[in-house]
Amino acid sequence: THLETLERDLKICVDHLGVHPEWALDRTRTRHSGHLRSVTLDSLRKIGELVQRCEEFGWVSSLDGSPLTAKKVNLYDLVYNLVRPITAPEGYELRLEPGSVITMDAVLNFKTHGSADGLAVARPAADGRPFVRFLRGAPRDASDTPDGVLGRYVPEQERLTMSLAELWDAEPQQPNWFISHFWKEPVWEFVLCLAEHTRVRRLGSGCRYWVCAYTNDQHRLGLELGQNPLDTPFYKALKSCEGALLLLGERGEAAERIWCGFEACVAFRTATPYDFASVTDGTAHVVTFEPAPHDKSDDDGTTALDGREAAKRWIARLEEFPEEALRRLAEMDLEKGTATEDRDKVAICTIVDEDLGGMPRATRRLNSVAAQSLAMLGVHDAKVCTALQGDPYLELLQTTWGAAAELARSGCLDNPSLDRVSIVKGKGEVPSDLETVLVKVASVRHLRRLYLDLGIHVTLAQLELFFKALSQKQELT
Repeated sequence: THLETLERDLKICVDHLGVHPEWALDRTRTRHSGHLRSVTLDSLRKIGELVQRCEEFGWVSSLDGSPLTAKKVNLYDLVYNLVRPITAPEGYELRLEPGSVITMDAVLNFKTHGSADGLAVARPAADGRPFVRFLRGAPRDASDTPDGVLGRYVPEQERLTMSLAELWDAEPQQPNWFISHFWKEPVWEFVLCLAEHTRVRRLGSGCRYWVCAYTNDQHRLGLELGQNPLDTPFYKALKSCEGALLLLGERGEAAERIWCGFEACVAFRTATPYDFASVTDGTAHVVTFEPAPHDKSDDDGTTALDGREAAKRWIARLEEFPEEALRRLAEMDLEKGTATEDRDKVAICTIVDEDLGGMPRATRRLNSVAAQSLAMLGVHDAKVCTALQGDPYLELLQTTWGAAAELARSGCLDNPSLDRVSIVKGKGEVPSDLETVLVKVASVRHLRRLYLDLGIHVTLAQLELFFKALSQKQELT
């Protein structure tokens, strides 16, 4: 009865998702390259709907086997209860040692990638070869056979499995956006963040995301990932995408993962647009480092807004973002990131040092990106100034009048790598030393664009002084 219930529930999930597990059993099908697999927001919402039914399905934690509620299901749990079982529809063929036997149709336990045991059932093929069909989890390696059974599973290249993305789409699908994230984030938050990102960027229903849990074949990770991070689908997908979205977690936990650090290095190195997302109090927030399409037009997208209004909408979104997450990023050290496998961290750090400019350089860039956002919010303490000053890539500082004055006083605007400063919003009174600040900034050609909030009052004398100091007047519109 227990087996029937588990198998029935998996069938319900397969039907709800609209995937085709039978495609994995067809050896004549051509596998999609790992970086040409992707999922849509609609598909992810279907996963979210199944998560809401996790108690009905009896899903349990991959960590300790305890019952789950919808708010607690993370990617580890989802892969354990759903992804691995349905992407290996017949399980793995088991090659028994001489004299070893396995009882067909019995519930079997085995060691998995998590701490909780997996559940499976033995089923014979037409020619009598035994297969172990997984109902929860999947083995860590070929030797993790069911308890009391001696033998090994067939190697990865012989397994009839696919990624979840391949069971959705018969043809390769180029992803538009790369998702950088950590697996402990609740699935419902993950879906919420991507929905908000789609809205802010106005990506439409056709936008496709690269998400490792769904685009990598979770049964063939050794073959999928290889030894060199630059040969992985992670790297190839990120280089080919329009942008990357980092799902931070409410307190910036994602940046503590070495794979997220690697992805940040690639994004910064290739000048890929890099957005942040987080959830607080059940609401998703997205940070972009320039006004997004949602900011540049009215809510229905029919009327374009001028630069000042776009800047206001942009800043309003930023003000809702969890400050704690930005602060953690501003102080984060990517070299201290963790990995499930120690060898992954060694390989990533080596490649980043040799080919991607080094972790310290990417760390300074990530710190600065977060610090820029904090400066826009009027936070310009010593740590923020230090993060900005240490950025080797800095091209655009978007700040406030008060923050600009503080940064100039601290010497940050003398950084030769600073190309331009956009003052997009003022708070309170114009600083008394604004003239000094403007002269200092403009005299070194740092100030290229100036956005004036209607609430800011600048005297003609100050503007005259500013124009006299600016060496290339035509760059100021």
